[in-house]
Amino acid sequence: MMNRINWTELKPQIQQVGRLSLPAILTQITTIAMQYIDSAMVGALGANASAAIGLVSSTTWLLSGTIYAVSAGFSVQVAHQIGGNHDKKARDVVLHGIASALVVSAGFCLIGCAEDPAECHALFYDVCHHASVFPAQLADVVLPAVQR
Repeated sequence: MMNRINWTELKPQIQQVGRLSLPAILTQITTIAMQYIDSAMVGALGANASAAIGLVSSTTWLLSGTIYAVSAGFSVQVAHQIGGNHDKKARDVVLHGIASALVVSAGFCLIGCAEDPAECHALFYDVCHHASVFPAQLADVVLPAVQR
């Protein structure tokens, strides 16, 4: 005989999953909407501009997917540690996550620089010249989270 599903017991769990997944669903919807808006704006510039967007979109999705995967993996680990009341371990996981993100980012940067060294030099100069306040902004965001 098959076990019957007791929907009255399952209903609160389904509702909680729905509430927890709503931010991720809305994030994906807004991301897709922004891509449509970008395509429409660039499409007004002509066929060459639209072709350029189409050319880089697959690479953008690949890199973004890799970054999201790294982020999701560490988010789950931090949630488990916090749920188990292991705040010190959670802080350690956050630090490992930051270190891993820097390593992955450096790898992507090296791949990009190997592709076009002149453009890499110009981009590096631009970032250093215009983003001198970034470390302070990063410290304002990251340090309070690590110190909790």
